[in-house]
Amino acid sequence: KGLPPMPGAIGDAYEKYLNMGEAGSHPHPLVKRIGKPYPEVYDIALSLCSGDGKGDIDRSRVIMVGDALETDITGGTRSNIDTLWVVDDGIHAPFVEELMKENGTEYESCVETVLDGFNDSKQYTGDERLRPTFVTKHFQW
Repeated sequence: KGLPPMPGAIGDAYEKYLNMGEAGSHPHPLVKRIGKPYPEVYDIALSLCSGDGKGDIDRSRVIMVGDALETDITGGTRSNIDTLWVVDDGIHAPFVEELMKENGTEYESCVETVLDGFNDSKQYTGDERLRPTFVTKHFQW
């Protein structure tokens, strides 16, 4: 029950096994993480999108659209890209729906509760706390 293992779970397990400690605790990381939410994947993608041949792109003209706070919104935020959190079409929708049914509170309040719960679970404080630039129920191309 709950969410499936997040990307990087195998790398974390491998690193923990080799270190015999917490993943990421080794002074020289044993696993190179490339993919959301790590900045390298955003740098690679943005360099491929640039039309100048140098890989430079104005990040203020880019937005990360995604449903997962853990990967999409964290990655975009940490890469200095605006973010659009798509709630009802994504992995956090069941939690928002459950809060609405249990508490009878408004949608926006439930979305805020899910976001705060995520930030609290990660022990994010101050400027570390995720705040998507935009939030929407649905996304259609």
